[in-house]
Amino acid sequence: MSESGIVTHGLAYLETKAGTADVSPYVVPARATHLSNLPMAYIDVGSGESFQDEDIAYATGFAIRQRTVARRH
Repeated sequence: MSESGIVTHGLAYLETKAGTADVSPYVVPARATHLSNLPMAYIDVGSGESFQDEDIAYATGFAIRQRTVARRH
């Protein structure tokens, strides 16, 4: 899916909540301030990933908050 397609689907799901603080971290986990309350996650980041930087930042957040992180290349 293209980046514009992802944005279109995201906005359709969020409706009027898009861009507000009313979005649950279960919907947008990158906004979570306490990752310890989120379920385990599998984060797969490829070299051509459109959201590579965001994915790496999210995984880094797990490591910073002392969640178990396994990094594979």
